[in-house]
Amino acid sequence: MGTLTLIALIVGLPAALLALGGMKHLLQRHLIRASVQGGMGLGLAGLAALTGSLGLNVYGYQRLTWEAPVAEVRVIQPLSKGWLVALTETDGTQAEYLLEGDQWRLEADVIKWDSWANVLGLDTQYRLERLSGRYADAAESRQNRGSAYDLTQDDPKLLEQIPSNWRPWVDTQYGSGVYMPLKTGARYTVAITQSGLIARESHK
Repeated sequence: MGTLTLIALIVGLPAALLALGGMKHLLQRHLIRASVQGGMGLGLAGLAALTGSLGLNVYGYQRLTWEAPVAEVRVIQPLSKGWLVALTETDGTQAEYLLEGDQWRLEADVIKWDSWANVLGLDTQYRLERLSGRYADAAESRQNRGSAYDLTQDDPKLLEQIPSNWRPWVDTQYGSGVYMPLKTGARYTVAITQSGLIARESHK
């Protein structure tokens, strides 16, 4: 529960009590007491509504900007033909690969939920599929075969991992990929967001 939502609940309780007290005085024809308590109740109710609305907006923003780490890509060194790259996944799995080209590319199968399911707490699901080398220049890419590695390790298809009664909530299933330069000693953090993969260079 967010702080603003908690404040709204705390403010809302006395607002309700004051409103009930005001109605009681009104029924007893104590007009001054009824107007004082009713006015205070309405004021607190308005504050609770405003705070609750802000809390919902903050929560919605947090859901939209959610992201979680997927992997780290570390460029170890150039070799006679290609680059030696280490990929470390969030479960601790680590392996080294020889990539040809001047960029690395990481691809994943992604499931995006309907917006209402996302607001309720369901985050984008993914399965890493491929690590490959690529050339920034399209002409050079046509002249070279490149390199690609399967990362699925015979895991079930991503949609098969979703419970069947949840599948109607899936908005779309699609492929997402990111690529960044291959340069000696560079480290990159790859994360999943509500709209797919992103990558950032780590400067630590």
